[in-house]
Amino acid sequence: MRAEAIDRLVSEARDKGGCTDRMYWTIVHDFERAEWTTNLQQLEEIGIHPPAPGEVGDTELSLVLWELIDALADLGISLLHTDHLTDRELYERLMLHVLREPVRDLPPDASVHEYIDLSPLLKRATPDDDQGQTVQAAGPPTWHDAIHTPAAVDGRRDHLLREAARARSTRSPGGKGPREAASD
Repeated sequence: MRAEAIDRLVSEARDKGGCTDRMYWTIVHDFERAEWTTNLQQLEEIGIHPPAPGEVGDTELSLVLWELIDALADLGISLLHTDHLTDRELYERLMLHVLREPVRDLPPDASVHEYIDLSPLLKRATPDDDQGQTVQAAGPPTWHDAIHTPAAVDGRRDHLLREAARARSTRSPGGKGPREAASD
């Protein structure tokens, strides 16, 4: 049914002299028709049940956070601009807010990647304001945040996220990603 609907969109575009790229029309179809869900529900569907922030102690926080980041990457979800957040702040922000926001439940073969930008100041569209409103997501980054992130080797996590995303796309079975190699 999905494939036939995409074929119709491509055919209609061809008849009108428009774009006939099947990937383009697949994305259009999926974004317009896919059911709503949350990233947290998507994680639960693949058997990942992250604990509530209050249930995670300081000693296991880094491991739990990286397990969550790895599981999100398995779903094609990448985090951007996290260096200004401590591990605790990032985990709480993800679990209490970001992963509970509605998203389209795109099929795994959609070849679409989701990027979650955790910049301190960004524009977000809200149901009441489709133009977007400026929200302060966190205080300004501080030197303390940059150097006191236990999960990162040099005090920053963003470069590890980028390296992990690259490695995930090129990793051979049983190979090590950059974070695993950094901990050796």
